[in-house]
Amino acid sequence: MKTQFPEHAANLAFLGPLVGSVARPLGGKIADKVGGTRMTFWNFAAMGLATIAVIHFVDERRFGASSSCS
Repeated sequence: MKTQFPEHAANLAFLGPLVGSVARPLGGKIADKVGGTRMTFWNFAAMGLATIAVIHFVDERRFGASSSCS
């Protein structure tokens, strides 16, 4: 993380493990009620939609796909 985001590495490094450890018990309770297979499928679908949304809403120049910028 220090090589990719050197100015923010120390401030944000804890967020990934924090979100994972907070979400795991909630996800486990939901999976117990609706079933692990359904939970996994809808989680996969939500991650796919979130990825598409990020690609759509992030400035296209950062991906090198902008046709209006030379």
